[in-house]
Amino acid sequence: MKQTDKILIALGFVASGSDFDEKFENFASNFGIQWRPSDLCDAISMSVDNNSAVRNSLVSIMWDRVVSHFVDKGLCEELFDYYINGSIDTHFYYDGVEVFCADDLEEYVTE
Repeated sequence: MKQTDKILIALGFVASGSDFDEKFENFASNFGIQWRPSDLCDAISMSVDNNSAVRNSLVSIMWDRVVSHFVDKGLCEELFDYYINGSIDTHFYYDGVEVFCADDLEEYVTE
């Protein structure tokens, strides 16, 4: 195994060539939010006691940006939720309904 893959696994990411982390890999195309280097720094800081949680923290940071975007469009912040537990078990919700992309959230935006 390559050293880079060992680092990724230690930080909670899926190593290249392994199981595909669909929720993380497709987050930008699904929700229009790309992680920034500062987001990664924040995720590492948030996960100081648990390095394997960096991936989950990064996804949480990106989800918070999605929430902020849609709150600005008039959606209720309290109706957003998520469950992030690694690459296999990551889910995003609005008003108790799982959402998979920004289009799902756009359906709740009223003119």
